[in-house]
Amino acid sequence: MMVDDAVAAPVVAQPSLPFPFGRARAADLNLSPADLAKVKERAAGGCEVLGLRYASDMAVGTRFETLSHELGDAFIRVEFPGRKHSTLTAHRQDEAVERVLAFFRAKLLSD
Repeated sequence: MMVDDAVAAPVVAQPSLPFPFGRARAADLNLSPADLAKVKERAAGGCEVLGLRYASDMAVGTRFETLSHELGDAFIRVEFPGRKHSTLTAHRQDEAVERVLAFFRAKLLSD
């Protein structure tokens, strides 16, 4: 969704698709080269991305490393200890919810 300029507060929570079978798929952001270029352009222009996950969630693969590499400081990486998966729903972390709400307030509410 970050390809669309209307998206001002992108959040990615435990990205697990495509399923991380093999090294390439584990790192795959599932973006076309053109879409990745647009995301990187927006990130370079100041659009930050908030990412949430459990540190030992096997379903995420190495996507956080890919996002950190591709977006640099524009990727706000938040990791919680454990092997759970759903930071905002089934295995809800109150801190994750608070981080998302604070991110939305900072990015979406005008002064």
